[in-house]
Amino acid sequence: MPRGFRRAAAVGGGVLVLVGLIGLVLPLVPGTAFLLAGVVLWSTEFGWAKQLLARVKQWIKDCSSQERRRELLRAMRRFGTHVEGELD
Repeated sequence: MPRGFRRAAAVGGGVLVLVGLIGLVLPLVPGTAFLLAGVVLWSTEFGWAKQLLARVKQWIKDCSSQERRRELLRAMRRFGTHVEGELD
């Protein structure tokens, strides 16, 4: 890819990650979605981001069991993240 695209991916991914981090603290934007979007954008150009994305995908797959889903929902609520879904 052209060098300009690599820079654009780096800057764009950084902006998305920054907005995601702000979104984790402030209830104005969905922080998790912006964090993931930033990492996905970074993964198009950076190997470390590809590895991070693969680990996140595996973690989500592991959380797909019902008990792990309950634990995840409890943890997210504990940190104040708005989550739709039932615990039971």
